[in-house]
Amino acid sequence: TRTNTLLASVGVIHNGSIRQANYRRKTQHDIVVYQRSLPKLHFADNISAFLIESVSATIEVKSILNEDAVRQAIGAAYKVKAMKRAPKCGITLGGDSNTLFCGVVAYTGPAKMKTVLDWVSRCEAEVGIRYDGGLKESLRTRNIAAPSLDSIVLLGKGVAYSAGQSCGIALEDASRSHCNWISVESADYNNLGLFFLQMLSVVGTVRLSCCNFADYLHNMTFSGACGVP
Repeated sequence: TRTNTLLASVGVIHNGSIRQANYRRKTQHDIVVYQRSLPKLHFADNISAFLIESVSATIEVKSILNEDAVRQAIGAAYKVKAMKRAPKCGITLGGDSNTLFCGVVAYTGPAKMKTVLDWVSRCEAEVGIRYDGGLKESLRTRNIAAPSLDSIVLLGKGVAYSAGQSCGIALEDASRSHCNWISVESADYNNLGLFFLQMLSVVGTVRLSCCNFADYLHNMTFSGACGVP
């Protein structure tokens, strides 16, 4: 409900899947934030699918944050960020060039956020993420800040986030130059606010664009064409 209130002008749906052209890939997410200006597909009650071109953010909700939960979330984020978007043209209103944010909101978990950083490091290595020059160029080309998750908030504990996310927190200044991920401790349940600020930097950027969706029809067969003069 809080998510719907904060992002009402964009659009939020629960338990949504995301698809790319030709339906070669799809991923399932607890919450999908999408642009209302582009269509969504309804299959049944509370079951919807979104074109990757319309998606601004995904959120996984975990009652308990452990290494397996981090592994699942990183796998889903890594897959959706690898999806190809249709070519588009248009203008961007806002200061953020990143096109997709992936995060986790968890209710309970480890005592220290440093433990979350250790889990992230291992799980990203498992899917083949290597922080090198090639990755940086890939992120720039795809207009994303991180190769998998962008941020993980553990309510009442703190936030762990990719160094690609700029938050203006003084504690992070000494770490940003040589770390791939950063964590901050906070016993305040309002630490969810930091998570939303990170996400809104992406979701709050308005993109007025026209996409070429022809590839979504690539594998469809048509026959019996006729016309009238």
